[in-house]
Amino acid sequence: MAKPKAKTLQESMGFCDAELATKDHDDLMIILDSNIESAVIACYPRLSEVRQFWKVKTRWEQVVGKYSGPSRTPYIVGFIDLVAHIKIDMNGYMEKFGLNHDQLCDDDHHFKDVQDIAFEVKTKLNSIGEIIRQLRVYEVHSRGMYKFCVFAPSSEKSKALESQGIMFLEAPSLGGDL
Repeated sequence: MAKPKAKTLQESMGFCDAELATKDHDDLMIILDSNIESAVIACYPRLSEVRQFWKVKTRWEQVVGKYSGPSRTPYIVGFIDLVAHIKIDMNGYMEKFGLNHDQLCDDDHHFKDVQDIAFEVKTKLNSIGEIIRQLRVYEVHSRGMYKFCVFAPSSEKSKALESQGIMFLEAPSLGGDL
């Protein structure tokens, strides 16, 4: 029997994430989603000081795509496990701190360089190179919309991710109680 045709660009490049259909992956997704505000603060600690001026909304399995041909038909590149969209009340923030638009653009403020966060959830870090390649593909096709973060149990490999500009957030070990 012939091998099934790849459904995404990632699959055609040899990236197959077998853990997607596992209970452990689902459990980590639920844990991350239910603790998303804490996860955002872990990624951007200075946001804890201005908690009243932002909200976060999540989206699971966010499609990353590219468009080709005259009809601009979408081609699915892959799926980001969970995206945290950070909505900022900039008017309230500016009013509270007495800032005008020019000061906001020039000054170092709490929301400077804050982007939505794309979380890649892993039950374990097997191949760091594969994760980095996967996220680099997403970076190219998402056109810089996201800051990327791997959510996985503790690993000595997390330093390699961070050295490549990919945030790492430690997930609870699934060996015990969730």
